[in-house]
Amino acid sequence: CMPAGEGPRWLMCRGQPVVGQDGRVGSYIGIVLDITARRQAEALRRRSDAMLETILDNVGAYIYIKDEDYRYTYANRAVLELFGVGRDGLAGTTDAEYFDGDTALILRANDRRIIENGERVEIEETNVDLRTGESRSYLSVKLPLRREDGSIYALCGISTDITERKRAEDLLRMLSTAVEQSPGSIVLTDLDARILYVNKAF
Repeated sequence: CMPAGEGPRWLMCRGQPVVGQDGRVGSYIGIVLDITARRQAEALRRRSDAMLETILDNVGAYIYIKDEDYRYTYANRAVLELFGVGRDGLAGTTDAEYFDGDTALILRANDRRIIENGERVEIEETNVDLRTGESRSYLSVKLPLRREDGSIYALCGISTDITERKRAEDLLRMLSTAVEQSPGSIVLTDLDARILYVNKAF
Protein backbone atom coordinates (compact mmCIF):
# COMPACT_ATOMS: atom_id res chain seq x y z
CA CYS A 1 0.00 0.00 0.00
CA MET A 2 1.34 3.49 -0.82
CA PRO A 3 -0.55 6.47 0.66
CA ALA A 4 -0.23 9.73 -1.26
CA GLY A 5 3.03 11.54 -0.64
CA GLU A 6 4.60 8.64 1.22
CA GLY A 7 6.82 5.67 0.43
CA PRO A 8 5.54 2.08 0.43
CA ARG A 9 3.88 0.87 3.61
CA TRP A 10 3.57 -2.66 4.98
CA LEU A 11 0.17 -3.43 6.46
CA MET A 12 -1.02 -6.56 8.27
CA CYS A 13 -4.73 -7.11 7.74
CA ARG A 14 -6.92 -9.46 9.76
CA GLY A 15 -10.61 -10.07 9.36
CA GLN A 16 -13.14 -11.73 11.64
CA PRO A 17 -16.66 -12.57 10.44
CA VAL A 18 -19.63 -11.55 12.59
CA VAL A 19 -22.34 -14.23 12.61
CA GLY A 20 -25.91 -13.12 13.27
CA GLN A 21 -28.57 -14.97 15.29
CA ASP A 22 -29.77 -16.61 12.11
CA GLY A 23 -26.34 -18.23 11.66
CA ARG A 24 -25.43 -16.14 8.63
CA VAL A 25 -22.42 -13.87 8.29
CA GLY A 26 -23.76 -10.37 8.44
CA SER A 27 -20.54 -8.36 8.58
CA TYR A 28 -16.80 -8.47 9.18
CA ILE A 29 -14.57 -6.86 11.73
CA GLY A 30 -11.32 -5.76 10.12
CA ILE A 31 -8.05 -4.90 11.84
CA VAL A 32 -5.22 -3.19 9.94
CA LEU A 33 -1.82 -2.83 11.56
CA ASP A 34 0.98 -0.72 10.09
CA ILE A 35 4.08 -2.94 10.33
CA THR A 36 6.28 -0.81 8.09
CA ALA A 37 8.80 0.06 10.82
CA ARG A 38 9.16 -3.60 11.80
CA ARG A 39 9.68 -4.72 8.18
CA GLN A 40 12.23 -1.94 7.58
CA ALA A 41 14.09 -2.92 10.76
CA GLU A 42 14.13 -6.57 9.65
CA ALA A 43 15.47 -5.63 6.22
CA LEU A 44 18.17 -3.44 7.82
CA ARG A 45 19.14 -6.28 10.17
CA ARG A 46 19.38 -8.73 7.25
CA ARG A 47 21.63 -6.30 5.34
CA SER A 48 23.80 -5.75 8.44
CA ASP A 49 24.05 -9.50 9.05
CA ALA A 50 25.05 -10.08 5.43
CA MET A 51 27.72 -7.36 5.58
CA LEU A 52 29.09 -8.70 8.87
CA GLU A 53 29.20 -12.25 7.49
CA THR A 54 31.07 -11.03 4.40
CA ILE A 55 33.63 -9.25 6.59
CA LEU A 56 34.12 -12.21 8.95
CA ASP A 57 34.45 -14.64 6.05
CA ASN A 58 37.19 -12.57 4.41
CA VAL A 59 39.47 -11.63 7.30
CA GLY A 60 42.74 -13.51 7.65
CA ALA A 61 41.78 -15.21 10.90
CA TYR A 62 39.75 -18.09 12.29
CA ILE A 63 36.72 -16.69 14.15
CA TYR A 64 34.33 -18.84 16.16
CA ILE A 65 31.83 -18.86 19.02
CA LYS A 66 31.35 -21.67 21.55
CA ASP A 67 28.48 -21.89 24.04
CA GLU A 68 28.59 -22.67 27.76
CA ASP A 69 28.95 -26.39 26.96
CA TYR A 70 31.99 -25.65 24.75
CA ARG A 71 30.03 -26.51 21.61
CA TYR A 72 30.43 -24.50 18.41
CA THR A 73 27.51 -22.24 17.53
CA TYR A 74 29.24 -20.13 14.87
CA ALA A 75 32.38 -20.20 12.76
CA ASN A 76 33.55 -18.14 9.81
CA ARG A 77 34.51 -19.63 6.45
CA ALA A 78 38.16 -20.17 7.44
CA VAL A 79 37.16 -22.41 10.37
CA LEU A 80 34.62 -24.33 8.28
CA GLU A 81 37.27 -25.00 5.63
CA LEU A 82 39.80 -26.04 8.29
CA PHE A 83 37.31 -28.50 9.80
CA GLY A 84 35.91 -29.64 6.44
CA VAL A 85 32.28 -29.01 7.44
CA GLY A 86 29.40 -26.71 6.50
CA ARG A 87 27.63 -24.35 8.89
CA ASP A 88 24.91 -26.91 9.58
CA GLY A 89 27.48 -29.63 10.23
CA LEU A 90 29.39 -27.46 12.70
CA ALA A 91 26.54 -26.56 15.05
CA GLY A 92 26.71 -28.45 18.33
CA THR A 93 30.11 -30.06 17.71
CA THR A 94 33.14 -29.86 20.02
CA ASP A 95 36.92 -29.68 19.57
CA ALA A 96 37.12 -33.44 20.17
CA GLU A 97 35.61 -33.94 16.71
CA TYR A 98 38.36 -31.97 14.94
CA PHE A 99 41.53 -32.31 17.01
CA ASP A 100 43.45 -35.13 18.67
CA GLY A 101 42.71 -35.98 22.30
CA ASP A 102 45.59 -34.01 23.85
CA THR A 103 44.75 -30.90 21.82
CA ALA A 104 41.06 -31.13 22.75
CA LEU A 105 41.93 -31.34 26.46
CA ILE A 106 44.26 -28.32 26.27
CA LEU A 107 41.69 -26.27 24.33
CA ARG A 108 39.00 -27.15 26.90
CA ALA A 109 41.28 -26.06 29.77
CA ASN A 110 41.99 -22.76 27.99
CA ASP A 111 38.29 -22.21 27.18
CA ARG A 112 37.30 -22.96 30.79
CA ARG A 113 39.19 -19.81 31.85
CA ILE A 114 36.82 -17.75 29.70
CA ILE A 115 33.52 -19.53 30.35
CA GLU A 116 33.98 -20.20 34.08
CA ASN A 117 36.28 -17.36 35.18
CA GLY A 118 35.33 -14.62 32.71
CA GLU A 119 38.95 -14.05 31.68
CA ARG A 120 40.10 -12.56 28.40
CA VAL A 121 43.10 -14.58 27.28
CA GLU A 122 45.73 -14.20 24.60
CA ILE A 123 47.51 -17.52 24.24
CA GLU A 124 49.59 -19.52 21.82
CA GLU A 125 47.96 -22.84 20.97
CA THR A 126 49.36 -25.77 18.97
CA ASN A 127 46.62 -27.95 17.51
CA VAL A 128 46.89 -31.37 15.88
CA ASP A 129 44.27 -31.95 13.17
CA LEU A 130 42.44 -35.24 13.78
CA ARG A 131 42.00 -35.95 10.04
CA THR A 132 45.48 -35.11 8.75
CA GLY A 133 47.66 -35.40 11.85
CA GLU A 134 49.14 -32.01 10.90
CA SER A 135 50.30 -29.77 13.74
CA ARG A 136 49.76 -26.02 13.41
CA SER A 137 50.33 -23.10 15.79
CA TYR A 138 47.87 -20.30 16.45
CA LEU A 139 47.88 -17.06 18.41
CA SER A 140 44.40 -17.04 19.95
CA VAL A 141 42.50 -14.22 21.60
CA LYS A 142 39.44 -15.45 23.50
CA LEU A 143 36.91 -13.39 25.41
CA PRO A 144 33.60 -13.99 27.19
CA LEU A 145 30.24 -12.97 25.71
CA ARG A 146 27.86 -11.74 28.41
CA ARG A 147 24.13 -11.27 28.85
CA GLU A 148 22.73 -7.96 30.09
CA ASP A 149 22.93 -9.23 33.69
CA GLY A 150 26.65 -9.93 33.26
CA SER A 151 26.38 -13.73 33.13
CA ILE A 152 28.48 -15.50 30.50
CA TYR A 153 26.67 -17.42 27.77
CA ALA A 154 29.50 -18.06 25.28
CA LEU A 155 33.07 -17.30 24.27
CA CYS A 156 34.34 -15.69 21.10
CA GLY A 157 37.70 -16.74 19.74
CA ILE A 158 39.92 -15.18 17.08
CA SER A 159 42.89 -17.35 16.11
CA THR A 160 45.67 -16.40 13.72
CA ASP A 161 47.82 -19.11 12.13
CA ILE A 162 51.45 -18.43 13.09
CA THR A 163 52.84 -21.81 11.98
CA GLU A 164 55.17 -20.44 9.30
CA ARG A 165 56.40 -17.66 11.60
CA LYS A 166 57.16 -20.23 14.31
CA ARG A 167 59.06 -22.40 11.84
CA ALA A 168 61.08 -19.39 10.68
CA GLU A 169 61.87 -18.47 14.29
CA ASP A 170 62.95 -22.05 15.06
CA LEU A 171 65.17 -22.09 11.96
CA LEU A 172 66.70 -18.75 12.92
CA ARG A 173 67.44 -20.03 16.41
CA MET A 174 69.12 -23.14 15.01
CA LEU A 175 71.21 -21.06 12.59
CA SER A 176 72.13 -18.65 15.37
CA THR A 177 73.23 -21.55 17.59
CA ALA A 178 75.25 -23.09 14.74
CA VAL A 179 76.98 -19.78 13.97
CA GLU A 180 77.71 -19.07 17.63
CA GLN A 181 79.14 -22.56 18.25
CA SER A 182 81.13 -22.67 15.02
CA PRO A 183 84.91 -23.13 15.61
CA GLY A 184 85.58 -20.76 12.72
CA SER A 185 85.60 -17.00 13.12
CA ILE A 186 82.47 -15.34 11.71
CA VAL A 187 82.00 -11.60 11.35
CA LEU A 188 79.10 -9.68 9.84
CA THR A 189 79.63 -6.13 8.56
CA ASP A 190 77.54 -3.56 6.76
CA LEU A 191 78.47 -1.94 3.41
CA ASP A 192 80.65 0.59 5.21
CA ALA A 193 82.67 -2.20 6.86
CA ARG A 194 81.15 -1.50 10.27
CA ILE A 195 81.01 -4.67 12.36
CA LEU A 196 77.44 -5.72 13.16
CA TYR A 197 78.05 -9.15 14.66
CA VAL A 198 80.86 -11.54 15.57
CA ASN A 199 80.64 -15.06 16.93
CA LYS A 200 82.42 -16.35 20.02
CA ALA A 201 85.34 -17.82 18.04
CA PHE A 202 86.03 -14.45 16.41
